[in-house]
Parts: sequence; structure tokens; C-alpha cells
Amino acid sequence: MCSSDLDALVKVDYTDIQGRPAAIEAGGLLSICLQHEIDHLNGVLYIDYLESMDELRKVEPEEVTQP
Repeated sequence: MCSSDLDALVKVDYTDIQGRPAAIEAGGLLSICLQHEIDHLNGVLYIDYLESMDELRKVEPEEVTQP
């Protein structure tokens, strides 16, 4: 697990598939997922939040959990 500066509660305004304005409020994991995906739309990557590239590390196969 990693820590981040993403907000614990967010409100996202958007346009639905029919072109109508809509909004969603989310907390917890959903708020993190929404912020992560919005970052991608804005061209921001996770590594952009790192203070130093020294914070990156290789993840060993035994560290990866399978669903």
C-alpha cells in the first residue's frame, strides 16, 4: 500500500453519456480511483507526485497479490 496526498472526499462534476450535467461525491477508495483517472486525463502520472525518483523501487513477483 502507498500513501498519497489525494483527498479522502471528492465531488466530481461531469457530463453523462446523454450530455446532461451530473455530479458524484465519493470517499475512500472510489475517491482515490476518481482522482487517479482524472490525473490521467490531465496528463499527470503517479510518478509526478514523487519528491525524488529514488522513491521508485522494483516490485518483486512475490509482492504482487492475485485476485
